[in-house]
Amino acid sequence: MVHVLAISSISAQSEFYVELCYFKVKSEYANEFIETEKNFFSKIHKARIDLGIK
Repeated sequence: MVHVLAISSISAQSEFYVELCYFKVKSEYANEFIETEKNFFSKIHKARIDLGIK
């Protein structure tokens, strides 16, 4: 069993929010899960850059 911590942040004007999520993933699915999360957050990061937010 692999424990994964996912962190996302949201900035709204002067406030900054951080969301922490813990997941339990079977070891056999860990690499697939990590790759999916990496792709998801990469797309969000790129979209923010494209919008000039970053």
